[in-house]
This record gives sequence, C-alpha cells and structure tokens, in this order.
Amino acid sequence: MRKYSSLMLVLLGFLFLSSCEKVVFEPPVVEGQVSFATEVAPPISADCGKCHAGMKSQVNFYEVLAKAGYVDTVNTASSKIYQQLQNNAAHKGYTSAENLAKILKWFEQGAKNN
Repeated sequence: MRKYSSLMLVLLGFLFLSSCEKVVFEPPVVEGQVSFATEVAPPISADCGKCHAGMKSQVNFYEVLAKAGYVDTVNTASSKIYQQLQNNAAHKGYTSAENLAKILKWFEQGAKNN
C-alpha cells in the first residue's frame, strides 16, 4: 500500500509541475510626450522619498538626478535610477510598472526638464 501511495504522490507532483506555464508580463506602453514635472518627478519623489529624505523635495530635483549620473539618454535601460528600481533587490517593487515605463520613456525622449 505504501508503494502505491509513493507512486501516486510522484505522479501527482509530476502532473502539477508539468501543468505550470510561464507567464510573461509586458511593460505598459506609454504614449505621447512624458512630462518630468507631472509624470516622473512626483512618483520618484513619493516612492523614493520613503527612504531617501532628499528625494521628498522636488526643488532642484531635476538637477540632482542629472548631476548625480542617474540619467542616461543614450542607453536608457542602463540609467542608474531605472536599474535601481528595476533590478536592485533593495529597491525593486517600490514603484509601479507604469511609473517605470514612464521613466524609461522620459529617458528615451531626452530626459528634458519639462
């Protein structure tokens, strides 16, 4: 009887694992021009300001990002702030996929102070 229950357990485990399928989440698509003042700065300030006190104030926020090397308009996905929010375990999940898509689109559009 034990032999059959072990076999049954193995078969059920195999069926369970083989029924899994990989789900790929596509990032949201951002259309049109992205504004730094209304679409990029507020979520970064709110999301990052929880731990980084200097990010709470939006005064000279653009200059801080640009001068600290957080922005890369050539290799947009390699930008330091994008990499921190996308891949760094300590920062991952602190902002939404929609905000990340807006940040990336803003980089692609030249990261203007608009």
